[in-house]
Amino acid sequence: FGVTDLFFKRFSRRFAELSAEQFLDSLLVRTLRARAVVVGYDWNFGRGREGGIEMLQNFAAEREIKVSVVPA
Repeated sequence: FGVTDLFFKRFSRRFAELSAEQFLDSLLVRTLRARAVVVGYDWNFGRGREGGIEMLQNFAAEREIKVSVVPA
């Protein structure tokens, strides 16, 4: 499938309490240095599922990260 790297993150209370912005900045930018992200059509992230596809796309566009959304 062309996967070159795989990342596992233990789900903890501390991780669950990250805001959507903290999640994107901490995980995608600082930890993974992502250049592309693939998510499902109903993906949400951050404390209380506050972030969604549109927020991800806006965040990624500012940082030249490609976003692919897999339909249902």
